[in-house]
Amino acid sequence: MRQIDQEFEEEHGKLLEKRKLVAEQNRSINVVQRKIENCPSKIEITQFHKRLVELFENMNLKAEENRRYINLFNTVQETKKLFAQEKKYLTEINSHYRECKQKKEKEQLKANIVTTLTAIKLNIEKS
Repeated sequence: MRQIDQEFEEEHGKLLEKRKLVAEQNRSINVVQRKIENCPSKIEITQFHKRLVELFENMNLKAEENRRYINLFNTVQETKKLFAQEKKYLTEINSHYRECKQKKEKEQLKANIVTTLTAIKLNIEKS
């Protein structure tokens, strides 16, 4: 009976060790399975790629739209600046005209303006 008990204990100890080894292998297998499951499939990768392409195209469209708005803003600012300059010139011409008391002074101012405009036209045509 003792011998049977002793053999049983030995075999039972071997069995427990084998079970421990199997449990460790199962844990490592589970870890590997989780890693495999965490990797996206080809379908998911394709969906991610399509979405990335869509987002990139949307960003390009928004960037182009922003460039157009910036160009429009710059054009408006330049136009505003030119109109302000023109207003300044017209105000200055008007004040010089009001300062002229005699007809001769007014004719002189008119001649100066015509000369200036002619010079401007020539510069524009050369450009």
